[in-house]
Amino acid sequence: MTPGPYGDHTSYPDSGTVGCLSPETRYYARVRAINRAGTPTDFLFLGSTITLPASTVSPPSTYSWGENHWRLSLAVGEIKEEDHILFNETPSENSLYSPSLPEKISAANAKLENEGDSRRRPLPKGLVEIQASRACPAQLDPVLEQPGTLTYTLPTVGDRVDSRNGLVRVETLSFYRLDSVAGVWNKIPSRIEGNKLTATVKELGTLAVMGQEDVSLQDLRVSPNPFHQGTDAHITFANLAERATVRVFTSSGREVRSLEETDGDGLLQWDGKNSSGNSVEPGVYVYHVESPGAEKKGKVMVLR
Repeated sequence: MTPGPYGDHTSYPDSGTVGCLSPETRYYARVRAINRAGTPTDFLFLGSTITLPASTVSPPSTYSWGENHWRLSLAVGEIKEEDHILFNETPSENSLYSPSLPEKISAANAKLENEGDSRRRPLPKGLVEIQASRACPAQLDPVLEQPGTLTYTLPTVGDRVDSRNGLVRVETLSFYRLDSVAGVWNKIPSRIEGNKLTATVKELGTLAVMGQEDVSLQDLRVSPNPFHQGTDAHITFANLAERATVRVFTSSGREVRSLEETDGDGLLQWDGKNSSGNSVEPGVYVYHVESPGAEKKGKVMVLR
């Protein structure tokens, strides 16, 4: 420490390059005093905002977030040394830039329901906000100079995907981008590559992976058939759609049991008993399976 020109014990640095704020920025101050006569003194330059030399390591061009569900690959040179890619996996609760984003997401979801598309829903970790923070001056900029590749790893269950609220068909999956001005979700052309959903994007922002709830019964399986009382524990109705109902009738049309699928695993089991808990008589029974958008009928034989 050497005395400064004003008799203090602080030396001030030589002038340096003034740059934008970044994690590698050093901060200084400049001050002046008021003497007893009320006349301000000259400014004492203790320093200024000086950006340290840039790192020799170029920013990465590939980023992964959200338990590695999300992956963004950018063209080389898209992200400069002073830029950053920002990721927010809770945009429905907070935002990187707009306090009103949660309300805008809710409004866009409400429009889906009003348009009869209430079964379309984001997958696990499938709702995010991704922005590019461009420095000098620092600002959020969702537009990419060159298209990037966006991928999402699918939690597949056969040819369906677990949304944690039910199963959706893989072929219905797509990326969506929120238009916060119009308050709607806009579909991004997407493709399935192995267990990943992929799209070419020119703009970032609030993004979602959504698919259509599986309401089909095309893969319904009923076994064992025939059902042997005393030997078989139950008849399993497998590959049901979410919120499906199975009703079992006698051959004369009298309902003996009604079951509802509520946990999203696509399975219901009938133990061969009626609604009173008594085993039904041997014979042919008719089952009627209904989901919100489909229905299917068939027969099952009960043997003693």
